[in-house]
Amino acid sequence: MLKRTVTGILPMLLLPALPAQAHVLAGTGAGLAAGILHPLSGLDHLVALFAIGLWWGHALPGHVRLLAASCALALSAGMLAGLNGLALPMAETGIALSVLVPGLLLATRLHLPLAVGMPVFGWFALNHGYVHGLEAPVSAGAAYGLGLIGTSMVLLGLGTAAGMYRAGRRPVVLRLAGAVLAGVGVWLIGGLAA
Repeated sequence: MLKRTVTGILPMLLLPALPAQAHVLAGTGAGLAAGILHPLSGLDHLVALFAIGLWWGHALPGHVRLLAASCALALSAGMLAGLNGLALPMAETGIALSVLVPGLLLATRLHLPLAVGMPVFGWFALNHGYVHGLEAPVSAGAAYGLGLIGTSMVLLGLGTAAGMYRAGRRPVVLRLAGAVLAGVGVWLIGGLAA
C-alpha cells in the first residue's frame, strides 16, 4: 500500500526539478492537432488544470458540471481576449497561483464555499485561456480553439475524477499531492521573478 502511494507521488516530487521550458511539444500549425497538443506542452498549464480539477473534485464533487461549464466559458473568453490582443495583467501570476492555491487548499483540507470557489477558479481559467490565446499561431482558427479547449477540459476532468476518487479512500494522498502542488506553485512564482 505504501509502495503504491510513494510510486504515485514520486513523479510529482520530481516536477520542480524540471527546467522551466514553456510549451516544448508545441509544434507548427494552427489546426485541430496543434490546438490539442498545446495545453500538453507546458508544465504550468498541464499541472494547473489538473490541480484545479483535483481540488474541485475533492471539495465540491456535487458541482462538477458547473465547474466544467464555467471553466470552458472562462477558457474560451480568455482565449478570445488573448487572440484579440486585449490586456490581462498578471496572467502568468494567475497561472502560477492556479497551482499554488489548490495545492494549499488540498494540503490544509480547506473547503471554499461555492460562491467563493467559482470566481476564484474562474479567474484561474480565464488566465489560462488568455495566455493560450496570446501563444496561439496567428492563423489559428476555430479548430485550434476547439482542440485547445477540449484538451484543457480533459486535463480538468482527470484532476476532478482523481479528487473525487481519492477523497473517500486515502485523504492523506490528497494532502501530500496538495503539498507537492503548492511547492510547484511556489517554484512557478519564483520563475516569474527570475
